[in-house]
Amino acid sequence: HELIRRYLGGWFPKLARWRGRVLYIDCHAGRGFHVGGQQGSPLVALDTLITHRALPGILNNAEVRFIFVEADEENKRELEELVAQQSIPDKVDVEIVCDAYESVIQELVNYLTENKLQMAPAFVFVDPYGFKLPMRLLSQLKAFDRCELFVNFMWRYVDMAIKNPAMEANMDSLFGSEDWRELRKIENSDDRCEEAIQLFRQGLRAS
Repeated sequence: HELIRRYLGGWFPKLARWRGRVLYIDCHAGRGFHVGGQQGSPLVALDTLITHRALPGILNNAEVRFIFVEADEENKRELEELVAQQSIPDKVDVEIVCDAYESVIQELVNYLTENKLQMAPAFVFVDPYGFKLPMRLLSQLKAFDRCELFVNFMWRYVDMAIKNPAMEANMDSLFGSEDWRELRKIENSDDRCEEAIQLFRQGLRAS
C-alpha cells in the first residue's frame, strides 16, 4: 500500500497531462479497512489523490475515475459507506462494482475493442486472493497504450499449486502456457520463486 501511495503520488499529475480522463482500477477492493485498522488499497488510492498538493492542476487537466471491484456484497456495502464519508471533489468519480474482477475487466476490454476505442491512461491493481491471474486477460489489458499493471504475485499459493495435479488448469491460465511445469524440477524455493516470476513476466511481456 505504501508502494501504491508513492507511485500514484507521481502518476496522477503525470498522466493527467494527457487531459481527458485518468482511470484507477482496484480488482480486489475489499471492505476499505484491514483488521488492524489500516486503510485498504481503495482508500489509499483515493486519499492519495484527494490530499495531493497538485490536485487543482490534476483536475484542471482531467477527470479521475476510480473503479473498485469487490466480489463480496457485504464488503462492497462497507466500502460504499466509507467512500460516502469522503469529500469527493468535482471531476472525481467513484464506482464500486460487486462482481468478479475478471468479468468486469473482460467486459471493459470487449467494449473498448469492439468499438475501436483506446483505454484512458490507467493504473490497474491486481491483488486477488490466491493466484487467479489469467495471463490472457492481463495481456489484453497491457496491450492498451498507457495502461499499467501492478500485480501482487502470491507466491505462497503458487508454490503450493506447482506440484498439485488438481491445479494444473489454473496454473496454465496463470502462466499462459505449460512451461511452468519445469518449475517442479527446481528444489530450492527461492530459486523456484525467482524463476516463476521471470516466467510470468515473460508471458506478460513485461519489462
